[in-house]
Parts: sequence; C-alpha cells; structure tokens
Amino acid sequence: MSEYEISVTVDAGDDTEDALRSLLRWIGNDDELSRTVRARVVTGGPAGEPTGPRQMGGGTFDVVQLLVSSALSAGALSVSVLQWREARRRPTALVLRRGTLELEIPAGSPHDEATVRALTALVAGAPTPLPAPLPSAATTTENRADEQPA
Repeated sequence: MSEYEISVTVDAGDDTEDALRSLLRWIGNDDELSRTVRARVVTGGPAGEPTGPRQMGGGTFDVVQLLVSSALSAGALSVSVLQWREARRRPTALVLRRGTLELEIPAGSPHDEATVRALTALVAGAPTPLPAPLPSAATTTENRADEQPA
C-alpha cells in the first residue's frame, strides 16, 4: 500500500499547540479517516526542519504530519480539515504541504468550493491555487452607491 505525507502547519497565535492537538483529535475521531490516516504532532517545520521565531509553528509542537494511504478519499480529508477549522472559535490560518506542493489558507478565507477543490488537489498531488479573494459585500455595495449620480 502506497502512503504519502501531508504536513499541516497552524497559525493560531499563542493557541498553536492546542490547535494542533485539536486537529489531531478531530482526525482521530473521524471514523473514515482514522482507518486510512496516521497522524502525529511533531516539532519543527516541514519534515521536522526548525522554524524561525517569526515563522508559523514557533511553539513546542509545530506540525501535524499525516501519513495517508492511497485508499483515502482526498475529498474526505479536505472536508474534515476545513470543518475542523470552521469549528474553532478563532480564525486559524493553515499551511498544508505535500512534498514540494504547498497551499496556504488564510485565517479569514471562506470554507467555499474553491478552497475545498484546492485542498483536495493538494492532497491528491495535483496543485490548484486558491483564487484571489473577492471584495466583501459591504465594499461592493459602498462602491456602487458612490457610482450612482446624485
């Protein structure tokens, strides 16, 4: 059985270690994922490389490493990680890596179809970048109001 590694780095400020442990528990509690993913929390950056003081993952535990079997549905892992992120009280930025492929999901980005597609592509080994964020509805409304004649 072929396995590949996905590393997940979380930027949750002072709560990073707790966030990583929470993600580890979340994946362990998912019946489908617990059969096809082995997860652990490790120190350092990708592949255990040390991180600098201003880089994500500067705490005691820095990265969740997921060993994923080829039988895993990339979509199931993607949706589970994004559901965990949405269930958190505070927005959490994520950086996911598979080999040289990397996907950064900013704290304020939505849990939308494009994000699920980009994350699923990364997990499957075929990168798809996230689209640029759209302006907020408030900004769009304000701009339209300014353009109307007086």
